[in-house]
Amino acid sequence: MHINQLSGPIPVELGNLKSLTDLAVFKNQLNGSIPSSLGNLTSLNALYMHTNQLSGPIPVELGNLKSLTDLDVFENQLNGSIPSSLGNLTSLNAIYMHINQLSGPIPVELGNLKSLTNLAVFENQLNGSIPSSLGNLTSLNVLYMRTNQLSGPIPVELGNLKSLNKLDVSENQLSGSIPSSIANLNNIQWLFLGGNKLSGPIPSELGKLKSLTHLSVSRNLLNGFIPSSFGDLTSLNFLYIHHNELVGRIPNELGKLKSLTDFKVNNNKISGSIPPEFGNLTQLQRLDLSSNHLLDEIPKEFGKMKNMLEVYLAGNHLSSVIPLELGYCELLEVLDLSKNRLNGSIPTSIGQWEQIHYLNLSNNKLSEKIPSEIGKLVHLTHLDLSQNFLTKDIPAEVQSLQSLQKLDFSHNRLSGSIPDAFVNLPRGIDINLSFNKLSGPVPLSANFVNASIENNPDLCGNITGLKLCPSQIMKKKNDPFDHKLILVITLPLIGVVLLGVFMYCLISYQQQKKKSPQKPSDEESGDYFSITNFDGKVVYVEILKATNDFDEAYCIGTGGYGTVYKAELQPNNVVAVKKLHSSSENVDHNGFLNEVRALTNIRHRNIVKLYGYCSHVCHSFLIYEYLEKGSLGSILRSDVLAKELDWLKRVNIVKGVANGLAYMHHDCSPPIIHRDISIANILLDSDCEAHISDFGTSKLLKLDSSNWTAIAGTYGYIAPELAYTMVATEKCDVYSFGVVAVEVVMGKHPGDLITSFPTLSDDYLVPANVGDSRIPPPSSQVEKQSLTGLSLFNNQLIGSIPSSLGNLTSLNALYLYQNHLSGPIPFELGNLKSLTGLSLFNNQLIGSIPASLGNLTSLNVLYLYKNQLSGLIPIELGNLKSLSHLDMSENQLNGSIPSSLGDLTSLNKLHLFQNQLSGPIPTELGNLKSPTDLAVYKNQLRGYIPSSLANLSNVQWLTLNNNKLYGPIPSELGKLNSLTHLSVSRNQLSGSIPSSLGNLTSLNVLYLYQNQLSGLIPIELGNLKSLTLLDVSENKLNGSIPSSLGDLTSLKKLYSLQNQLSGPIPIELGNLKSLTDLDVSDNKLSGSIPSSLANLSNIQWLTLGGNKLSGPIPSEIGKLKSLTHLSVSRNQLSDLIPSSFGDLTSLNFLYMHNNELAGPIPSDLGKLKSLTDFKVNNNKISGSIPPEFGNLTQLQRLNLSSNHLVGEIPKEIGKMKSMLELYLAGNQLSGVIPLELGFCELLEVLDLSKNKLNGPIPKIIDQWAQIHNLNLSNNKLSEKIPSEIGKLVHLTELDLSHNFLMKEIPSEVQHLQSLQKLDLSHNKLSGSIPDAFTSLPGGIDINLSFNKLSSPIPRCANFVNASIESNSDLCGNVTGVKLCPSQIMKKNNDLFHHKLVLVITLPLIGTVLLGVFTYYLIAYQQKKKKSPKKQLDEQSGDYFSITSFDGKVVFAEILKATNDFDESYCIGTGGYGTVYKAELQPNNVVAVKKLHSGSENVDHNGFLNEVRALTNIRHRNIVKLYGYCSHVHHSFLIYEYLEKGSLGSILRSDVLAKELDWLKRVNIVKGVANGLAYMHHDCSPPIIHRDISIANILLDSDYEAHISDFGTSKLLKLDSSNWTAIAGTYGYIAPELAYTIVANEKCDVYSFGVVALEVIMGKHPEDLVTSLPTLSSDYLVPENVEDSRIPPPSSQVEKQVRLVLSLARAYLNSNPLERPTMQQVSNLLMKDLL
Repeated sequence: MHINQLSGPIPVELGNLKSLTDLAVFKNQLNGSIPSSLGNLTSLNALYMHTNQLSGPIPVELGNLKSLTDLDVFENQLNGSIPSSLGNLTSLNAIYMHINQLSGPIPVELGNLKSLTNLAVFENQLNGSIPSSLGNLTSLNVLYMRTNQLSGPIPVELGNLKSLNKLDVSENQLSGSIPSSIANLNNIQWLFLGGNKLSGPIPSELGKLKSLTHLSVSRNLLNGFIPSSFGDLTSLNFLYIHHNELVGRIPNELGKLKSLTDFKVNNNKISGSIPPEFGNLTQLQRLDLSSNHLLDEIPKEFGKMKNMLEVYLAGNHLSSVIPLELGYCELLEVLDLSKNRLNGSIPTSIGQWEQIHYLNLSNNKLSEKIPSEIGKLVHLTHLDLSQNFLTKDIPAEVQSLQSLQKLDFSHNRLSGSIPDAFVNLPRGIDINLSFNKLSGPVPLSANFVNASIENNPDLCGNITGLKLCPSQIMKKKNDPFDHKLILVITLPLIGVVLLGVFMYCLISYQQQKKKSPQKPSDEESGDYFSITNFDGKVVYVEILKATNDFDEAYCIGTGGYGTVYKAELQPNNVVAVKKLHSSSENVDHNGFLNEVRALTNIRHRNIVKLYGYCSHVCHSFLIYEYLEKGSLGSILRSDVLAKELDWLKRVNIVKGVANGLAYMHHDCSPPIIHRDISIANILLDSDCEAHISDFGTSKLLKLDSSNWTAIAGTYGYIAPELAYTMVATEKCDVYSFGVVAVEVVMGKHPGDLITSFPTLSDDYLVPANVGDSRIPPPSSQVEKQSLTGLSLFNNQLIGSIPSSLGNLTSLNALYLYQNHLSGPIPFELGNLKSLTGLSLFNNQLIGSIPASLGNLTSLNVLYLYKNQLSGLIPIELGNLKSLSHLDMSENQLNGSIPSSLGDLTSLNKLHLFQNQLSGPIPTELGNLKSPTDLAVYKNQLRGYIPSSLANLSNVQWLTLNNNKLYGPIPSELGKLNSLTHLSVSRNQLSGSIPSSLGNLTSLNVLYLYQNQLSGLIPIELGNLKSLTLLDVSENKLNGSIPSSLGDLTSLKKLYSLQNQLSGPIPIELGNLKSLTDLDVSDNKLSGSIPSSLANLSNIQWLTLGGNKLSGPIPSEIGKLKSLTHLSVSRNQLSDLIPSSFGDLTSLNFLYMHNNELAGPIPSDLGKLKSLTDFKVNNNKISGSIPPEFGNLTQLQRLNLSSNHLVGEIPKEIGKMKSMLELYLAGNQLSGVIPLELGFCELLEVLDLSKNKLNGPIPKIIDQWAQIHNLNLSNNKLSEKIPSEIGKLVHLTELDLSHNFLMKEIPSEVQHLQSLQKLDLSHNKLSGSIPDAFTSLPGGIDINLSFNKLSSPIPRCANFVNASIESNSDLCGNVTGVKLCPSQIMKKNNDLFHHKLVLVITLPLIGTVLLGVFTYYLIAYQQKKKKSPKKQLDEQSGDYFSITSFDGKVVFAEILKATNDFDESYCIGTGGYGTVYKAELQPNNVVAVKKLHSGSENVDHNGFLNEVRALTNIRHRNIVKLYGYCSHVHHSFLIYEYLEKGSLGSILRSDVLAKELDWLKRVNIVKGVANGLAYMHHDCSPPIIHRDISIANILLDSDYEAHISDFGTSKLLKLDSSNWTAIAGTYGYIAPELAYTIVANEKCDVYSFGVVALEVIMGKHPEDLVTSLPTLSSDYLVPENVEDSRIPPPSSQVEKQVRLVLSLARAYLNSNPLERPTMQQVSNLLMKDLL
């Protein structure tokens, strides 16, 4: 029954199965205690109950199981001590009790288990010393005792365990020295002693352990030297001796450890130099020698360690230069040489560290310049060169470090300017350039807003603390004399020039009029005038006059092509004049003039009118219509002017711009593209009507640019395609218009919002979310908002939070909660120094919490709960001294709670619940004097509850439940007088309940359940007069229930179930008038039920079951009219069932089973109309079943079994239409089964066995369409079994045995496809066993014994082990049954008979053959002439299509090779048929799938065409389908035979699985991927497998994977074009098939993902598949999920395994659209796994 979802307790009745040898119920959801009755199973060999929710102690009775070899109870919630009686189980091979809550010492009696090979008790709360008797376990291979509270020395006797290969006693409190006897463990491979209090030297004898691969003695108090003998441990991969007090030098002999990959000796007192012999450690990947006293230089030999990934040498006294050879370690990811005495320059060879992401050379004496090669380290996230003597310029190549998060060059001697290249770095970098000699301006980059740049005296810029640069200083020293002198000199000159120009223009104009009106003389003279409806030359003069010769006082704007002036030519005739820059005037004037004339013809109300153009030797300008309000940009940038633009005006502006652009694009010929739509080029008139300006300038001034390929426009408005096409189209204007439209609504440029548009929902872009907060929103209900607060909560926002929000430095409040935002929290939010409220809860944010939030020192409220945040809680949050509310609950945060949170002295609420936090609760939290609410429940916190929490004098809610806290409840908590809620439930707390809790008189809720608390319930709890909820259940409490609890008159719920409480139920509990729930079940309470409980007028739940209560049930209980649940079961109650129970009309559940109740069932119970469950089984009830039960129309479960009931089953029972389960077994009921029972159409279980029922089985059983268990055995039923039995298609168990049934077994049993057990034994059935039995699925337990059945037994696998004895006329090829006549060979034929037969038959056969040959010859000739495609086989009804074979010959050979499909040749059974191995000729073996009869009813013509198509498929990773035979007797498919069988059979076998090493497993995954890619992408039409699983992956002799059964599901359902029927294997089916029922290629991808994980894990991934989206990216690594049956992968193969695992998340994406195709998967695996 393992690997299901079974729940509830393990039945005590299993203890009756005296012959049981194996009991496996592991991987379910079973709870409750392990029944002591299992101690009766004296034949039991294996007991597997692991991975459930079992609690309570391990029964001492298990010590009776003398035959037991395997005991698995790990991963439960078992508590108590390990029974010493287990020492009696001398046959025991394996004990697995790890990951429970077991306490107490390890029994010395376990030393008697001489056959024990595996003992695992890790991750419990075991204490005491390790018994020396364990040294007697000489067969022991594995001993795991880590993570307990074991103390004392390591016994020297463990040295006797010569077979031991893994010993782990880490994470305990062991003390003393490491015994030298450990050196006797010659076979030891893993030795973990870390995390204890071991002292003394490391024994040199450990150097004898030549098999050792993992050695850890870290985190102890060891002293002395590192033994040089460790150099002999040549198999060692991991050596951890860090965090001790070791001294002396590192032995040179360690250079012989050629297999070493990880070496940590950090945090000791090691001295001397680093041995150059370390260069021989070519496999070393991680080396940590930091925090020691090492001297001298870094050996050049380090360059030989080519596989090195991480080097930590910080905190030593190393000197000299950084060796150039270190550059040869090209795979380096982390290098920390900080806090040493290194000198010289930084070597240029650092450019070879292309993978490095952490480089720290700080606190040394490095000099000279920073090499430019630093720019090659493109993966760097952390670069620290501070506290050195570096000089010269910072290299510009730092701009290449696009992954950088921290840059520290402080405290050096760097000079020169800060490179402008810094502006190319990503935002959010923590930059520190302080204490250098830098000069010049600070680059204009957001990274320098908060950068540390102090103590660089020559730096300048517009940053707080720096002086302004010279270019930024305004000239303020011009005196009035200078102005007057300029005027005196320039005014006369201007007058002369203007007069000359005027005279010249006048003469030219007169000449033009005389000569040619068509050809202006301007063109000849070089002066051009084109002013619509004006005299151009006159206008020219007027413009000069009106602008005072373009004086700045008339300037109203400046653009890219010129400066715009306001010119009033005459009253009420104002124009805007754009004076072109000198560079703009060098154009083709003839073409330009023609272009201007075309543009002046444009007329639209939303386009600024272009009146004309003047070109003169002195000036060139364009004349436009003048708009009073100026540009839209100038208005939006002004808070005052912007308020005048209400929503109606803004909408009209957007419409106006749209109308103008539509005119230019669609109504002008040729169309005009603006190229520079922005708010600067939208002008408004006095009515705020929009007018597009500058619509032709860029084209006018570049006439030769027909394609307009030069970049034009304003940044922030340019369409993105211009970045790569450089060709402007109308769509570019549309993009720019979109930016303008959003900007008009928002009142500011949308910034990063543009890039997130594709991810935003349709509901996001509404005024409430993005509207300009300076004006009232469109709806009058919304209040005015300010830029000091951004509130976008309760919307449908998606995408990431823009980092640009970090620029809103005036923001006081940022509320983005209750949206669908994703991605990380931007680091830049740490810039919002004025922020007091930050609420991002109820989103989908991921990543870690930025440490920069620690800068928000004004913050009062920080709400980050209900996201998917991970990583550590930043210690920097301890800086938020103003914080009053901190809520980071319901995330995936891990690591410990920072002690710095204890500095938040203003904190009122701290919520960290529902995360993955570990470690102890910091004692510093006791400093938080202000909190009223502290919630850290549902984490993985360990350790003791700190007594310092008693300082939280204001705390009202303290919730620490659902962690792994242990130790006693501090009595100091009794000082928390303000406490109203205290919850420490679901931990591992021990000791007694402190009586001081009785001082908490304000307490409303006290939850102590599911711990290991022992002792008495303190009587002082009776002082808690405000208490409403008290739960102390599932502990080890003993003694009596204190009568003082009767004083808790406010109590509503009292739970003390599953303890060891004894004595009577106090009558004082009857005083609890407010009580609604009382549960004292599963204790040892005795005495009678007090009648005072009848005073509990509000009680709804009353559960007293599982005790030793005796006497009658008080009739007064019938007064509890509010009662919905009443249980007094599993006691010793006697006497009658009170008739007063009929007054409990609210009752839903009534449990009185397993007592000694007698007398009849009161008919008054028929008034319980609300009753759904009624159990009174296993009593001594007599009389008949009351017909009034027919009134219980809501009843779903009725159990009256195992009583003394008599009479008939009442017909009224048919009225109970809601009935699901009916148990009446084990009574003395008589009469027939009432027909009315058929009206209970919802029945799922019916058990009428062991009664005296007679008559036939009624035909109305066909109405029980949902029934799955039907037991009518041990009655007196007669006549035939009705054929209607075939309609009960959900039946799993059918038992009709021990009756008087007769006649034939109905053939309709073939429809019972869910059947698991069929028992028709001990009847009078006759006739033959129907052939229909062959249609039933395999594995059914069939019993047909003791009947009168005759004729042959059907050839079916189910009858190989069926019980069919005592059927004298049965025959067949089954053990114990005689052969049938047709199977008996005739042996008496003499030679005469043979000759006679030959004489007669040979001529006849010759004649027939000659006739057949002649017939086929003629038919063949006609076929060649007429239709070569029509085959005779198709006309005759027999189909043969065998590639490269004569189909009919092969048909006969297959029958011969399989002995007519004898079971001895069977190699597997599937959904469509049974597979046989057939050797057609030597070395020519095929696999034959004989199709079930139901599979043969197909369209044979279409089927044959389909087969022929599939036989053409050839791929090395697909099983070859040779062909198909269809005959009147058999139909089968012929496949290639593969020697190793299915991948599933190999993985399920511990022996075979070990042959699949990691390289083979990776190749299997690749092979399956290649095969599927071929089927999906290289076949036409594509083939979808629909059933990829390890059962359908076959392996050849070289373990190459071949996909099988790839066409059968389609072949057998040719009419199903969409394949809409569910197919596949549960556990591999893609989730979308649950609601689409349409299979496609992505379904195969999902199944492939499950298979890939299963190949790596060695078992089905189960729940891991559904939890993948919530797991961190670091979880799917080999060490977490790999198959433990084979050694870990080598470093070369591990990379491939990691790739397979890393892709699993993509394969198994719940959204099929986001899964890759198999072609992509195959390419990626082949590319990266070569």
